[in-house]
Amino acid sequence: MTELKNPSPPTRSRRIDKKGVAFVSCLGPASSDEHTLRFFTGGYDKSVKLWSIRGEDGPQTKTIVPVTPTVPFALAFQDARLFCGAGKQLLMTDINHLVGQPTSALFSNVIHHIHVHPEAPRVSILEVCGLTTSVLFTSTE
Repeated sequence: MTELKNPSPPTRSRRIDKKGVAFVSCLGPASSDEHTLRFFTGGYDKSVKLWSIRGEDGPQTKTIVPVTPTVPFALAFQDARLFCGAGKQLLMTDINHLVGQPTSALFSNVIHHIHVHPEAPRVSILEVCGLTTSVLFTSTE
């Protein structure tokens, strides 16, 4: 098992430590196989990275979304599409085609959670914060 560096927890006033290391704001699963563990992280540096850990090689990272409009707080992955909730924006990136900007949709409230399910590939469930917590069902059909 590879242990990732664990800096002290962030404070509200400072999200990056003195060495310039950004803290993680959210985690999301990625497709893995028996030899490689993969997952996404969103950071207070407003980027989304794909991590790959294979055996004793240690972690490798690849920046998927260089800069989001705000700090990402929700990630979901399905069929090579990465969904990222960054404030009131939902960003969708095809990780097989990283050229260009992600597709985006603007909501009236902040997105807290994104859920996609392999048996319903065209349906996404979003939890947003408004006057009360709301759950939105969206479809790409």
